[in-house]
Amino acid sequence: MGLEWSMIKELPIEDYRAVYEPGLVECASTDLMIPTEEIIGQDRAQKALRFGLEIQEKGFNIYVSGIPGTGRRTAVKKFLADLAKTKPKADDWVYVNNFANQYEPVAIRLPASMGNQLKADIGSFIDEAKRGLPRAFESEDYAIKQQQATDKLTKEREEIIHQVNEKAAEMGFAIQMGPTGLIVIPVIDGKQISPEEFEALPETIRNGIMEKREALNADLRNGFRLLRDLDSRGTEAITQVNNEIALYVIGHLVDGLKEKFRPHNEVLSYIDAIEKDILENLSVFLGQDQPQQQQVPPQLLQFFYSSSSKKRPRFGNMR
Repeated sequence: MGLEWSMIKELPIEDYRAVYEPGLVECASTDLMIPTEEIIGQDRAQKALRFGLEIQEKGFNIYVSGIPGTGRRTAVKKFLADLAKTKPKADDWVYVNNFANQYEPVAIRLPASMGNQLKADIGSFIDEAKRGLPRAFESEDYAIKQQQATDKLTKEREEIIHQVNEKAAEMGFAIQMGPTGLIVIPVIDGKQISPEEFEALPETIRNGIMEKREALNADLRNGFRLLRDLDSRGTEAITQVNNEIALYVIGHLVDGLKEKFRPHNEVLSYIDAIEKDILENLSVFLGQDQPQQQQVPPQLLQFFYSSSSKKRPRFGNMR
């Protein structure tokens, strides 16, 4: 008991509270003090962070815990920012549209800061294409090129139709377009006859008309096949003209992009895909559908795909 009392000492009045000497403060006001962003009193935590971040192998993670509001996030971000300054700059990873499968974007690795440059350059390219393409397709030069591409085909079309009509006339028929099909009408003495008049004809004459009609079918089908082929050629001609005009507008822009990103093959493939998509979707940039080459009328197509009939000729739509 005496030993315990001997260890007790009276506390001097000057030690009742902690006192910090004002002269040790290096500023005149707390308004001039800069809050620290360092981790205070956590030497082990800083060593653990530094050790973990120096590990180069995959599969390692760092978990930081503590009481909410103690500045864990701020302190760790500051620590990482300072550490990053001592490391080589990380490469950029950018995701670009996959035109073959929009649900699987393409990831491209680029040197640091080049990702933002690619984004800006592609945006400028698309904006320029939006401005330049409509002007080019409204020009007189485009109208002339389109007319030149279709004039020859139009003459061939007219010649084929003339030959079909001429052949039908030689065999005693007139051809007319109905709203839903082709109408082939027998002609006797220069006059088109009605179904009733046909039924009133002698059987031998009716049979003769039916035989001629069967022979005419082969000529008609051959003419319509030629028209279908002409349609395909016309579509190809218009597409070629459209592509030439479009490439005149965007070709130099594409070349400039490729030159800038020449060492990066994945970017070059992406640029090629953009160019191809623009050519395939010019109407999106032009704001309206482009005029199409005149096609074979649907009435002729219906006849073209129908099978030869062995029945008596019909005076309405051909099925």
